[in-house]
Amino acid sequence: ASNIIYVASLNQDGSDMAPFANFGENVRLAARGMGIEVVVPSGRTDIVSGSSYATAKVAAAISNCARTHKDLLGEKLIQKFNYFLKINFCI
Repeated sequence: ASNIIYVASLNQDGSDMAPFANFGENVRLAARGMGIEVVVPSGRTDIVSGSSYATAKVAAAISNCARTHKDLLGEKLIQKFNYFLKINFCI
């Protein structure tokens, strides 16, 4: 469906797909999903990996794009976001 964003996970430096990443023709975006520093319930930090971390980064970036371009919805927002990534690869 055109309103679904499939996200793949990149390795720690963002140079290649993470070894656990699923990808295929539907994947349109990827973000770093390895070596992510998080705060765990005890309050200390830990280093984790997973596609869900990449997805969270993409969701936050698209949310920021949507806030800036309130007139865009669905596929048009995704197209704008993809254009933005080509100019400013930031996730």
